[in-house]
Amino acid sequence: SNLVDSGDTNRVAANTSGVVVTGIATVISTTAADSSNAYNFVIRGDDSGTDDESAQIFLGAISATTRGTAIAAQRQSSSNNHDLIFKTSAAGAVPTERVRIDSSGRVLIGTNANRSSSALQLEGTTFATSRLSLTQNSADANAGATLKLSKSKGTSNGSFTAVSSGNRLGNVLFS
Repeated sequence: SNLVDSGDTNRVAANTSGVVVTGIATVISTTAADSSNAYNFVIRGDDSGTDDESAQIFLGAISATTRGTAIAAQRQSSSNNHDLIFKTSAAGAVPTERVRIDSSGRVLIGTNANRSSSALQLEGTTFATSRLSLTQNSADANAGATLKLSKSKGTSNGSFTAVSSGNRLGNVLFS
């Protein structure tokens, strides 16, 4: 069977063994001796041996790939470590990376670069893009959510500019 785009051009074709090959990806159905690695649906991107190669799934409710969402697996190095990337599109915009789970399992929001060993990292340049809500539900009167705050005097994500004496390093709101 063939899948076609809106121009009636064959973009994906399955052969008799169930392997699907396109110009940019290979889709297969597979089983493995190790049941934890037996996948029912596999998409492999172009493997030319370079960093930043990816395989992506696009989801959209319109007939164009300029608006919608995407999930990508991106190769980070020749060691084949991969990050999982989630993209969404704002009104009138192309899909943009919003969340990344890096190859060490850290969740990165607002950045694609790890800045610490924290499992969850949120980075932004405004109040709206750099705030976080934490809640711990516990009957223990001595329990509470934990928060680590860091600051840089830089004006872009990823900058490491020293703060001055007396600078406010962060805010914590208890409610």
